[in-house]
Amino acid sequence: MGRLACSLLIAVMAGAAPAGAQILDPLAGLAPSPPSATTALDKFSARTILSHKTVKAGGSLHVAVEITVADDYWVYGPAAGGKIVQAQDLKIVAAKTPLEVGPVLFVRAAEKVTAFADGTSDTHKVYKGRAYAFVPVKVPPGAEVGRYPLSLTITGQVCAPEVCLQLETSVAAEVAVGAVAAPSDD
Repeated sequence: MGRLACSLLIAVMAGAAPAGAQILDPLAGLAPSPPSATTALDKFSARTILSHKTVKAGGSLHVAVEITVADDYWVYGPAAGGKIVQAQDLKIVAAKTPLEVGPVLFVRAAEKVTAFADGTSDTHKVYKGRAYAFVPVKVPPGAEVGRYPLSLTITGQVCAPEVCLQLETSVAAEVAVGAVAAPSDD
């Protein structure tokens, strides 16, 4: 029986069903699901690595942001450049926190030259594979012993030759303030 005929039969039966009765579609779930679109988070991941397990009040540490980009993809750097193709710069921004967060320090990005069919080319700064950015953090002198959250939002573009995907994700770290500073095991 065709889907239309079966749906019509179900509709007729629904009119005859008692109030509150549940009518089931026997064909529900048989159609294949549409393919899901690739997102930037399918091709990009990030995590934080703290330089210290604990920091004393008034002390400082670095939070490394390790970014990983899938093979055949790249993420534009913090100063992407380009004269022909507009690229979105990679940004890492800290959410409001009682900690003092300094400017993000990015490792040097590689140059990627794209040649176009008309003979022109464009050069951008990109990261491929794995790269790091470092976020300097100071603990205020009067900070009490405890744990302080640090949330970092990462935005930019993850690209392959045929597509660019908008990137927006967050990573988090917890800075432990204690009586004694101790380096991290990572």
